[in-house]
Amino acid sequence: MAALPAWPSAVAPHAVGATGLHGALERWRGRSYWTPSRSSHLPCAYRPHALLVASPAGAACLALVCASLASLRRSKGSLDRRRRRCACAALPKLPPVEGRAEQSPLAFSDMANWLSPGTLMVGRYPMLEKNKDACRRHLRRLVTEAKISTFVCVQSEVPSQLDMKRWPPGGVDVRRRRCLPYAPLARQFAKHKLHFLHEPMEDLATPGHERLETLSQDLEARAHKGERILVHCMGGRGRSNLVAGCVLARLYGLPAEEVLQRLQFGYDARNYDNCLVPETSRQRELLMSFCHRAADG
Repeated sequence: MAALPAWPSAVAPHAVGATGLHGALERWRGRSYWTPSRSSHLPCAYRPHALLVASPAGAACLALVCASLASLRRSKGSLDRRRRRCACAALPKLPPVEGRAEQSPLAFSDMANWLSPGTLMVGRYPMLEKNKDACRRHLRRLVTEAKISTFVCVQSEVPSQLDMKRWPPGGVDVRRRRCLPYAPLARQFAKHKLHFLHEPMEDLATPGHERLETLSQDLEARAHKGERILVHCMGGRGRSNLVAGCVLARLYGLPAEEVLQRLQFGYDARNYDNCLVPETSRQRELLMSFCHRAADG
């Protein structure tokens, strides 16, 4: 192998600007230089981090490239986190989880509670036949007082609120409780546009990470657009808290422990007993795993 000039002892990085860097890369594309790791010829374009170049300008170019690569490696995942932090500026501040839960800003009714007041709510199925009058009052409050604009049903037991043809007369029986379609009544109460999403999940089941990621991304985007979201399942404990917890983590970049704490405090605000939320250990483990993955970018 022909001898190549030695690596310059001192390189002035300012010798190659942005234009010079691009030009140098174009001039040296495809040339072969000696690599100390393999003692072979290798094109500069493929192994810039392991090359000795034959000129001060080349050394400066290589130094800039290596610095850029190192910076990119250090900042892996930070772009999404910065975007989330910037977006959080437009979201309401989360209230502290302290004191009596039923007296906190997270309290709303015995059927639903806020997680982020004015943005994200979680609760039970809004319209049951046995408690029709109470449910009607609750639904009116959801639309007129809480100003919920996006209803997200994660039940597989009922049809979509947008497909009235699939609803049998008298509703659908779910564990000895009859669910009635609520979209037509909600529209009667509302003075703003309503959205009804249906993401069916089996009761006590755990959906995959990919599905949770897709759904939480969609709801996060809707929250940033100003939509007020209610996520509900049948009892408002398992599936709904799993999904809403993922959305809360994405919106505010919260660690898993705080997400679980806020879900529990909000559930307690309904004056319920001390049941854990989400409902099953597998759902809680999935939520914690989701939060850890979201934090890692």
